[in-house]
Amino acid sequence: MELIREGFNVLISPPAIAIDEAVRIGYTSLSSLFIAGNRISILTKIKHGYEVARAFTSHQLLTLLENAHHQSVFIEHDPSLFESVRDAEILALALRDTANRCETLVYYSAFHDEHLRIISRLADRIIAVTKHLPGYVADVIELNPRKEVRSFLLSDVQLTLEV
Repeated sequence: MELIREGFNVLISPPAIAIDEAVRIGYTSLSSLFIAGNRISILTKIKHGYEVARAFTSHQLLTLLENAHHQSVFIEHDPSLFESVRDAEILALALRDTANRCETLVYYSAFHDEHLRIISRLADRIIAVTKHLPGYVADVIELNPRKEVRSFLLSDVQLTLEV
């Protein structure tokens, strides 16, 4: 079983998990867009499979999302793009709209913050992965169409979840 599925996914995880999922999505999608902000943490580890765009303001991010025509979109959360809570609310609506036009949208962050909490409200699912010896634990919260929580143990050796 894969962590990321079709729809609007919010992924909160250590970088290793996000890199693994981004690479898998890049290989399996016909066209993929990776959007990075002012800070880049995982993009340098993803060698190919994506068209890359940078957003230095929330307005630029909204424009990139509006023009996205890809099968999958992977966005790395950058709190420096937000000047207010309202910016996060507007972005959440734009992410929801983009997810309705593409097959898979992933909004990734390595940490929780107020902006991510607001954005997560409109997601189809929230995937929270935490380090837990001997590997990782993934909690998948399905928000759309029903609330459901599933937990999985991921090993250190195999980061992509298989059943």
